[in-house]
Amino acid sequence: MFATEVVTGFDYSGLDSETRIIVQQRCAEVRSLIKRSGADILEIGQKLIEVRDRLKHGKWGVWLQTEFEWSIDTAENYMRVARQFTQIPNGSEFHARALYLLASPNTPPAAREEAIALAESGQTVSHKTAIALVQEYRTPPPKPALFSQGDTVQVAEGEFKGRSVVVEKVEGAVIHCVSEGKSQPFLPTELEPGQGAIGAKKSQQWAPRDQQQTLLGSYESMLQIEQERCSSLEKQLAAMIQQSEKTMAELERERVRGDQLCELIREIFDELPSDFQGRAARLLAIGR
Repeated sequence: MFATEVVTGFDYSGLDSETRIIVQQRCAEVRSLIKRSGADILEIGQKLIEVRDRLKHGKWGVWLQTEFEWSIDTAENYMRVARQFTQIPNGSEFHARALYLLASPNTPPAAREEAIALAESGQTVSHKTAIALVQEYRTPPPKPALFSQGDTVQVAEGEFKGRSVVVEKVEGAVIHCVSEGKSQPFLPTELEPGQGAIGAKKSQQWAPRDQQQTLLGSYESMLQIEQERCSSLEKQLAAMIQQSEKTMAELERERVRGDQLCELIREIFDELPSDFQGRAARLLAIGR
C-alpha cells in the first residue's frame, strides 16, 4: 500500500526573503478580499498578477492550489479583470460573473464601456445584463455583400496564383470560385479584387463583415485551445517539479542517514573483530 502525503501549505522556504514576505502578504490580502463582494475582484486580480510575476519555475500553480485550492483558470478570471479594467467605478454594482464575462478577450470594448456607464448611473450589472451587452455589440450591423455571384477576382496566393476566377457563391469565410470550369474554394486572403468586385486593397478590408467575424471566431477558438494546452502543460510541470522536490528531500534524508551510519562505524571500528575491520573500511570508503 502506498502512503499518501498530504500537502498542508505552500513551501515558502525556497524563496528569497523579499519574495517570501511579499507573496505571504499578498496571500493574506487575497484571502480577506475573497470574503467580500465582487467590487474587490479587480484588486484580487492585481495582487495575483504581482505574485505570478514573482513566482517562477512552476511554483505559480502549486501556490494557487495549496493556498486557495484554485486552478490556474480560476486565477486567470481574476487577472483578466485586472487587465481589462484599470478601475471599476461603483464596483459593488457588478456581479462577479458579469465582470468575468466583460473581461473576456472576446468581449467588444464598447460593451465594457457601456457596462461601466450603467454602474456609474447606479444600475446593477448582472450576468444577464452583461450577456445582453456582449451580444448587442458583437452583432455586426448589416452591410451589403462585397462579393456577388458573377464577380471576377484575381487569385493572389496558392497554386492558382495569377488566374482570374469568377465567384460562384459565398459561404461564410469560404468563397467558391469557378476556374477552368471547376469550382474551387478560396479564403479572402487568397484573393484580390478584380473586375466586378467592389474595390478595396486587402481582403481583410473588403471581405464581408460576416466573413471577418467567422474568421475571427476560428482564430479565437484556436487560441482558446492553445491556452488550454498551455494551462494543462503548466499544471503537469508544476506536479513534476513538486515530485522532484520531494525526491530531492528524500535523497537528502538518505544521505544524512548514510553519514550517521559511517560515523557510528568509525566510533566502534577498533572494537570490531579483525576479519570485519576490512569490510568496515570499505564501507567507510564508499560513504566518503
